[in-house]
Amino acid sequence: MNRRDHLSRERIMVIRALALTGFLLFISGVCQASIVSTKHNLSSTGPGSIKATTEKEICVFCHTPHGATTELPLWNHQLSTQSYTLPSTTAGWPKLLTTVQQPDKASRLCLSCHDGTVAIGQLVNMPGPGSGGKITMQTGDFMLATDYGYIGTNLSGSHPVSIAVNDQLIADKNACSTGPGSYMLQYPPGGDPVKLKSTGNTYGGNPGRPAAGPAGFVYNEGVQCTSCHDPHLAGVVDFLVKGTGTADPVKGHPGNVSALCDSCHQGTCP
Repeated sequence: MNRRDHLSRERIMVIRALALTGFLLFISGVCQASIVSTKHNLSSTGPGSIKATTEKEICVFCHTPHGATTELPLWNHQLSTQSYTLPSTTAGWPKLLTTVQQPDKASRLCLSCHDGTVAIGQLVNMPGPGSGGKITMQTGDFMLATDYGYIGTNLSGSHPVSIAVNDQLIADKNACSTGPGSYMLQYPPGGDPVKLKSTGNTYGGNPGRPAAGPAGFVYNEGVQCTSCHDPHLAGVVDFLVKGTGTADPVKGHPGNVSALCDSCHQGTCP
């Protein structure tokens, strides 16, 4: 190996070390700035009732800089293989225009804890040696039906997720928005905290609205759990990204979610 090659390799190693350090500092900053004081802090020092017996790392329950799954962002929690019961026209959703598909992307990440089928501490990459394993929790391995954040495997009573949102869906929905329980649909306004998120599902055989992603990738956008909830938010009811509206008896929503619905739905929500 000549001197030039040796220096080049040294530079690459330094760049990688700096990149890793930057990532860890970023994640640490996010944790310290927000999630540390929320129920999503599952470490032994977390404020919620669900927390580890001894593990003090905060971000490791969801993220890892090495050996992550293929899901973004550097996902570290074991994913569920569950097939869910979904909203349908025969299960209280008569205005659905399509068959709801199984959750993917961000919603699948949320459900990996909240459906109760995977141990809360079941990680792809454990702290330290860097192999899969399980962190022991004080209240048992799994989220229980009695826990506040439990969603379970029957999603038929929840807002559909992993729904591709495109021009065709909006046109079809608005064309039939007459009668009781109808409403107009729109894209969230620019700058609105409610965001469409990446999904691999389609509507009408077409992907969701395209959005430029990092490194030149293009993601197809739709409704995911993280469109309305941000697990890192502190001091916010149900981690809602928006909730300043007043109570709306017509739509049947309490004040903390009325404005959230209005980001996408105009008219009378079902």
